[in-house]
Amino acid sequence: MAGPLSSALGPSGLYQSLEDALAGFQAVLSDDQRQELQGIKKNHVNADADAVLVFTASLDSINRQRRGRSTSTRLHSFLSSVGDFCTTMTDGKPVNIADTYVSSHPEIAALVWGSVKLTMIVITNFMSYNDGIFKLLMEITKFCPVASEYRSLYPDSTRLQKTLSNFYAAVIRCCRHLVQVMQRRGYMQVARKLATSFDQEFRPDLDDIRSHRKSVTEEVALAKAQVDLHHHQLQATERQKASHSRKVMGRFFSSTENSLHKIGTQQIQSSNYESARRRQQLLDSLSSHDFRRPFKQANERRYGNTTRWVFDTPQFQQWLDGESPVLWCSGKIGSGKTIVASSAIHHLLNVKGSLGCPISFFFAEYDDAASLNPDVILRSILRQMLQGTKISQAMGRSIQSMISSPTSSDLSDLLRELTQVPLKSYIVIDGVDQCEAKDRKELLKTLSTVAIPGSNTRLFLSGRNSLQDELHKYFPGMGRLKLDCEATTDDIATYIKGFLDEKLKDGDLVVRDPTLVGDVRAALEKGAQGMFLWASLQLEDICRQHCDADIRHTLDNLPGDLAGTFLRALRRIESQKQGDTARKIFPWVAAAKRPLTLGELREAIAIEIGQEYSEPDRLYNNMGRAASWCENLIQVDEESQVVQFVHSTVKDFLMQDPQLDDTAAFHVRLDDADHGLGELCVTYLNFNDFKTALAVRSKPLLVDPSNVTHELFKPGSKRATLARQFLPKSSTGMHDMRTAAAFRSRESRSTSTTLEDGHPLLNYARVHWITHTKSFSEGKSKTWHHWKNILIDGHAIAEKPWGNRRNEIWTWALESRHFALIQLLLTTSTFRDGFSARIVYDATTQNDSQLMDIFLEASLPLGILNVALLIASSSGKHSMVERLVDAKADVNAVSPSSGSAPPQTALQAAAAAGYLDVIERLLGAKGNVNAAPSQPYGQTALQGAAGRGHLNVVDRLLEAKAEVNASPSGYNGRTALQAAAEGGHLDVVDRLLEAKAEVNAVPSGSGGRTALQAAAEGGHLDVVDRLLEANAKVNASPSGRYGRTALQAAAEGGHLDVVDRLLEAKAEVNASPSGYNGRTALQAAAEGGHLNVVDRLLEVNAEVNAKPTEFGRTALQAAAEGGHLNVVDRLLEVKAKVNAVPSGSGGRTALQAAAEGGHLDVVDRLLEAKAEVNASPSGYNGRTALQAAAEGGHLDVVDRLLEAKAEVNASPSGYYGRTALQAAAGGGHLDIIERLLKAKAEVNAVPSGSGGRTALQAAAEGGHTDVVHRLQRAGAR
Repeated sequence: MAGPLSSALGPSGLYQSLEDALAGFQAVLSDDQRQELQGIKKNHVNADADAVLVFTASLDSINRQRRGRSTSTRLHSFLSSVGDFCTTMTDGKPVNIADTYVSSHPEIAALVWGSVKLTMIVITNFMSYNDGIFKLLMEITKFCPVASEYRSLYPDSTRLQKTLSNFYAAVIRCCRHLVQVMQRRGYMQVARKLATSFDQEFRPDLDDIRSHRKSVTEEVALAKAQVDLHHHQLQATERQKASHSRKVMGRFFSSTENSLHKIGTQQIQSSNYESARRRQQLLDSLSSHDFRRPFKQANERRYGNTTRWVFDTPQFQQWLDGESPVLWCSGKIGSGKTIVASSAIHHLLNVKGSLGCPISFFFAEYDDAASLNPDVILRSILRQMLQGTKISQAMGRSIQSMISSPTSSDLSDLLRELTQVPLKSYIVIDGVDQCEAKDRKELLKTLSTVAIPGSNTRLFLSGRNSLQDELHKYFPGMGRLKLDCEATTDDIATYIKGFLDEKLKDGDLVVRDPTLVGDVRAALEKGAQGMFLWASLQLEDICRQHCDADIRHTLDNLPGDLAGTFLRALRRIESQKQGDTARKIFPWVAAAKRPLTLGELREAIAIEIGQEYSEPDRLYNNMGRAASWCENLIQVDEESQVVQFVHSTVKDFLMQDPQLDDTAAFHVRLDDADHGLGELCVTYLNFNDFKTALAVRSKPLLVDPSNVTHELFKPGSKRATLARQFLPKSSTGMHDMRTAAAFRSRESRSTSTTLEDGHPLLNYARVHWITHTKSFSEGKSKTWHHWKNILIDGHAIAEKPWGNRRNEIWTWALESRHFALIQLLLTTSTFRDGFSARIVYDATTQNDSQLMDIFLEASLPLGILNVALLIASSSGKHSMVERLVDAKADVNAVSPSSGSAPPQTALQAAAAAGYLDVIERLLGAKGNVNAAPSQPYGQTALQGAAGRGHLNVVDRLLEAKAEVNASPSGYNGRTALQAAAEGGHLDVVDRLLEAKAEVNAVPSGSGGRTALQAAAEGGHLDVVDRLLEANAKVNASPSGRYGRTALQAAAEGGHLDVVDRLLEAKAEVNASPSGYNGRTALQAAAEGGHLNVVDRLLEVNAEVNAKPTEFGRTALQAAAEGGHLNVVDRLLEVKAKVNAVPSGSGGRTALQAAAEGGHLDVVDRLLEAKAEVNASPSGYNGRTALQAAAEGGHLDVVDRLLEAKAEVNASPSGYYGRTALQAAAGGGHLDIIERLLKAKAEVNAVPSGSGGRTALQAAAEGGHTDVVHRLQRAGAR
């Protein structure tokens, strides 16, 4: 007897039908089954996506002795639908929980899930004997509602709750029927007979389910309309009530409170709906990729208990529970890597999923371009991890930001955050070898940031053997599982035996001589050589033979490899008169941007280019035989009906140049196929069928809105009856209009769906027409004008992957390399103007000759060509330089500056970069070898080559009569010799001196260096020796601004060996510095903290207290500023003036300089040496020591200075000065503000006359709100 169910019901008996169905289900169970159901119910866990995967994976392990293919994943979609409903029942609580029966009786959800689980367990052992069970569940799955459509609506719609309950009650009744069938006496003996009548047996169940599915669809539409209406009502009511309550609050306080409580309840309902909707949108925006389909496909190909040996290997065990974070599964083509990956996922779900460990997976498919994109892969992994995770507001913002402008670092950061959990996270990715090298690099780089030793992340990768070195670079300690082993051979033998046994039992293979089966096994085991794929194709071939003699002939002529297998299949296709059909199918399967469904393919192969309307008579009948027509080189997934090649090697084979004439017509040139699909998509989108349908759809938009409402809710209609039940009596006409609009939107989408139902290819063509037309051209493409019209005039169906701004279409066209679209845009001035330079840059830097040819054909302004020539020359693109020179680009044009590069000619750019072959071409085109450098930063060609040490280029330019002593540019310029000396290029220096370069040429006025000064600055002792040998002046004056003598330059760089050599050559130790920002040798060495150089200079009587120049420092001030305590000690030791006056512009005393840098140890030493703590600041941008420390945020230094009696309210300098408090406020240093206020700092001190700020102004300007509030509390105005 069935256990009693609670009889308490919610309003109107919401779940009566479900309770009745559950009671009926229990009534047919055996005692053991009933007990098992109670156990399932007792151990019930929420049937979320992870739980469904775990249970699905466990089904195969129920019958370890099964021989056929894996069946469990065939049930996944059906189980997911039931699980989603049960989860919604228990999680989807409304505002008033008492109103929902299931919320207070979660055992109903547990019984629904448990009853379905028990049914699956009961039938699992029979799945391999009767495919009708699977087909039935597949049919039911088609009718199952999608949870995302109803989940957010469910809690607050009792009508929807009841309708869904009725639907799943019908499902439970079907489960009862299934269990009864399994219990029939002698089921195994009548299984074959039942298979023929399975449809009739369960037809009433399917009709019942179908009927309830229609009701669910209608109720979902009504619930959505109701939510939209309530949302608008809530906003209006809230405004009215709030206004009313303000006027009559004293008189009607309690009434207002009740009204606002009601509004609050409505707000919560609306908030629940919006929150759920936003979460779903966020997840969908992150990834909508179907990661489960290829997993289910791979799992269905797994045979019996093959691959289980993998889990017992030390490598797998070390990865699963040990310390190895990465395991690579490798093998040759067709060795079963994908099957092993799917089996590993299954195993993980069984042994780790039940423990709550996050398990994510992805299959990269060669024929699905999106699945090979690292961004798509990582987003899918993240989506899976987030599915069962509570998304905080901060994480939500992070995800939204990543979706808006994704970067690899964002993906990596989020991935790391989600894998930092106590339990191990397992990630399985199959087919990484299918990704392009650059995409694979990006993917592996990101994964390497999470799968690291010591982390809780475990990464399983599968791919071909050739990836070893590449993977090792990112995962040096990874484990490796090789499929080229004895265990794989045993698996193949098991597979061959099981396949033959199954086919013999089903009657698909008939032999007269039983010993022939053994011969087949032996021949295939020997010939497979570790390739499941080869064995599978031969088995299919053998089963097609008609007699023992044919089978023996097939065995005697087995192809030695996959290519031979494919070749034989093509010949058989031709011999069986299916060649024309296969030649239509192969290009679509090979070139489609995603795998087509069988329905899409059926319509696709019936289209001819230029066809004006659909012709149903051309559609192929019995399309289910497509795989047979193509000799099983393609396969059709049973559940999704997706059509693919049986393996990527089939596509590879068909894309090769044909070796034999008799099969040449089957081979596919991918570019031609892609172009052909583009022609067919454009033809299809221009069918008259769609123009007519769209015209009909658009007419109602022009009708008066009141007429729309009348038509939708005319008296007596079902909509009017249903609407009256949920619309408030006080609803205004506007509310009716909003509801009507909601229905109108649903109907519009319904019409679109109907259009797609009648034309399966529409959804594919409307999206991918643009990507298939990259190589379109007016003379080549028959549908060029239709395509052009779609772009220029617009199209109601065709989708465009760019936004409405001009730059978006250009960006997409260039990034996608859509040459046809680029060419079209270049013919339109609206699009061409302003974007030509972008095309040139992309074409040149990426050496894209095809894109450049399009640009050249457009006859655009010569100035753009000159820019292109400069870019090509600077990046060494010789072939591009050839094209541009031939196109009459001006080789001597000075192109504008770009980035850090000054304006320059193409020859100057090529010389600086060292591209000799480009230089030869430019010189051959009359490039001016002595073109003057641009001002103020340019270089001649010889100067550029010399500075970078390109000796071969220097030789060539001198040979071309380059001026060896050409003057440098005015700012930081160098002659050729000065440039070579600065870079330390001794060989170039020798060559230039040989060519009579002036060794003592005058440096440029700002930042210039003589050759010796330049060599000394870089510490190039060998070059210094060579120049002195050539009579370079050791004491040549520095340039006026930023100049250095040779000794000053060497001292500044800390090059003691060069300092010694220059002193030996009589360098003047106390030579005057340049007037602007100059340094004496000692000041320069002290500033850099070079104690050894300081000692050496003091040894030769360097002046320790030499005055600083404008913006300069004394030696002690310079050392203090850098925090070089050892140098400070040394200088004080030789009587450096501790209180020397700072320079007038931005100067600092030694103490001020040390305080500004936060060097407490130096501050202490200077105070010990009697430094003046309150010395006046310099007149321009000066600071006292306390002001400087406060500005830098150095609290320890501030404390020390206050301890030393620093004046807290010292006046600021006249120009850009700050008091200590003003300085700290501008930097946002709250801790220092507190310290200064405690020391009686004046909070409202007057700012300096030029560029000053009060403390409050400084804090506000910096955006430091905490400081602003503190100052205001202290009385700041």
